[in-house]
Amino acid sequence: MNRRRFVGAAAVVSCAATWPHVARAQTLRKLRVIAFPGGGNGWPIWIAQRQGFFAREGLEVELTPTSGSVYQMTHLIARDFDIAHTAMDNVVAYTEGVGEVALEGSKPLVAIMGGDNGFLHVLARPQYKSYADLRGKRLGVDALGTGFAFVLRKMLDLNGLHPGDYELLAVGAGQKRFQALVNGEIDGTISSTPFDIQGEAAGLQVFPAAIGSLQHYQGYVAAVTMLWASGNAGAASAYIRAYRNALAFLYDPAHRSDAIALFADGAKMAQGVAEKVYAIMVDAQGGYEPSAALDLAGVQTVIDLRKRYGTTQTTLGSPAKYVDLSYYRAAG
Repeated sequence: MNRRRFVGAAAVVSCAATWPHVARAQTLRKLRVIAFPGGGNGWPIWIAQRQGFFAREGLEVELTPTSGSVYQMTHLIARDFDIAHTAMDNVVAYTEGVGEVALEGSKPLVAIMGGDNGFLHVLARPQYKSYADLRGKRLGVDALGTGFAFVLRKMLDLNGLHPGDYELLAVGAGQKRFQALVNGEIDGTISSTPFDIQGEAAGLQVFPAAIGSLQHYQGYVAAVTMLWASGNAGAASAYIRAYRNALAFLYDPAHRSDAIALFADGAKMAQGVAEKVYAIMVDAQGGYEPSAALDLAGVQTVIDLRKRYGTTQTTLGSPAKYVDLSYYRAAG
């Protein structure tokens, strides 16, 4: 896949254009960030771009959407990108060499910042009212052995469906899975907000949030290669500071209208949908982690699910192996 085509389609905003006096005072360091489309990962980044939080840290962030975790992880490891907002499980999988695609040599990754619990819901075609109705059906995931596929399998297990009772299909990122579900190409999937809201509007069945059963789960994180981090500690901490400033802006009720309008524009969604997304994602009881901290208990859940459902037998480490908090601490 040609990266330039992705960049051309990306939601890229120059901080220098928003804060020209900052650009004249210093040369901005460009960071190439790749994230899943749909809005959840992009919202704080869009805010940090528009409000100049990145520019104040001497950064210019170029945001690129990914078609799926395979593209995202292989290009992060190939150093085509600096930072990936991705599922915590991808950090574990590719560090251990058991990602969806095999890569030569050791490719250690670390999560340097948290994000959220994934906002995960199982969605199904309108006629399937319960998990029992998904028996024998085709269920789409991003990739079979990474990302949120294990959460889907856990939810199916908890509701009496076990391997052999359904068919898993690798479809790609959330937008692709949502469209495949709407088109009837698959019968169910697991997706993050805002696809649950869009699913309800489209008449799909939306089952209760997975976090209610998991209790702790580290969904999305900001991840980097250890090689990049070792030479870019200052940039990593500056990125975290700007991102946290964006979260503070997002959580400030005085900025509610502006934040919703920005999401609606960036995610190309109706104002009413964006307002519903705000109600779910800007919530200290279950939305974005307000300070972008990592939930180590949630990381442990990710590891435990991989131990249970991963097809490749490998010895997994503790959360400390896949997380580096030094950059977060240095951000102040």
